[in-house]
Amino acid sequence: MLLKRKTVGVDDLLNLCEPESRKMLERAIALWQEAGNPVDAKGYWLHFKAPKDKKAYEIFWAGMPNSVRRVPHFEVSFRYLVDKGIPEVLVEHFKDNLKGIANLDPSSDKKYIPMKVNEKFSEADVDKLVESALNLAGSI
Repeated sequence: MLLKRKTVGVDDLLNLCEPESRKMLERAIALWQEAGNPVDAKGYWLHFKAPKDKKAYEIFWAGMPNSVRRVPHFEVSFRYLVDKGIPEVLVEHFKDNLKGIANLDPSSDKKYIPMKVNEKFSEADVDKLVESALNLAGSI
């Protein structure tokens, strides 16, 4: 199913997912929002933001299934975070904390590093991703 409207909400995007991957995405959203952080929908993406002073840093994203991607995925970009002014030492600590998450290669030199939300990706992986991102957000 493809989106037909330009303006979409979080639920519109979640409706594109299979039940098991939707459950993982809903868990990430709940944990992120319980900590007081917003999740915005834009295009086929969920943006997990951390407001700080008058800025909002996008810490990680979730891409929804579309004509290119068959399964949703979370995505991080260590270079993006540094480019946005987050100190490299904090980004390196974030990268270290993510080690061991299924479907993630933190040593990748790609600008954007995906983690497919499939049968290998567990609730523990979601928890580790969000906890690590919250630690980074709290350190900014």
